[in-house]
Amino acid sequence: MSNKPLCLLALDGGGIRGLSELIILEEIMSRIKHDLRLDYDPIPADFFDLIGGTSTGGLIALLLGRLRLSARDARREYVKIAENVFTISRFLKKSKFDGGKLEASIKEVLDKYDADGGEARMLGREYPTCKVFVCAVLLSDVGARAGPRLFRTYQVRANASYNCKIWEAGRATSAAPTYFDPIHIGDPGEEETFVDGGLGYNNPVQQVLDEATHVFPGRNVQCIISIGTGAARAIRFPDSPKTSPFQLVEALTNMATDSDRTAERVHVQFQHTQNVYFRFNVDRGLDNIILDDPESCVVGAFPTEQAFYLP
Repeated sequence: MSNKPLCLLALDGGGIRGLSELIILEEIMSRIKHDLRLDYDPIPADFFDLIGGTSTGGLIALLLGRLRLSARDARREYVKIAENVFTISRFLKKSKFDGGKLEASIKEVLDKYDADGGEARMLGREYPTCKVFVCAVLLSDVGARAGPRLFRTYQVRANASYNCKIWEAGRATSAAPTYFDPIHIGDPGEEETFVDGGLGYNNPVQQVLDEATHVFPGRNVQCIISIGTGAARAIRFPDSPKTSPFQLVEALTNMATDSDRTAERVHVQFQHTQNVYFRFNVDRGLDNIILDDPESCVVGAFPTEQAFYLP
């Protein structure tokens, strides 16, 4: 077994604002391309040993790690998904957006990049060089003491994941209450109902660190990059659908604040270890970006030089 130090990537949830994560990662990979004098766009999956994501950060993790896309290609596919999904609201339905459109959009990407298309499973035929997981929570036990359910692209010894289809994992991690319907995953007669992992785990950096400890025992962490989707004070949430209780909308708003709190706890954990933990987040220029509005989150909506800073 290799003793090479680990490089880890954690991706927050944040609706359409997940685009900012890809812009930040694209800048990181662009600098790697320059420093290594590459004549091609480097693949994040070749640099990270483990990628974990929640909500749309989970979708991005699947694009980067399971489908092995470059940050540039992942951004292009993510924009297409957003344009297809975050459009016409379903005011007469329980959920604001159509989970069927999200499913179809993910399958369209799978048809393009995976030989098995929409039938492709999280556990592929090849042993993954970059391991990926996405977070979801059981509708029946959102506050489970054991933490979120992880859908993985790799085998583990204990608490193994159900080998669901890739699109199912994408739907599960993104099933934010009031926005998408929950999804039922499992063998016939044994299905469990899942909702967005952002309910309590919007910043999955701690899950990434815990998973790395179990999957790569004895290996040191050389670098962990955690990318957010906006400082809490800069995020505007849309009005609640008429059928949703105020408490759920309040819970969604708290997700952004919880991300910042988690980031601060991990910062304290690594404060005496230099150049290991890096937290990147957009801070300015996001005031007009709404959780579910793709038109407010086009790349030109905020200047990247002002939105974040990379040393």
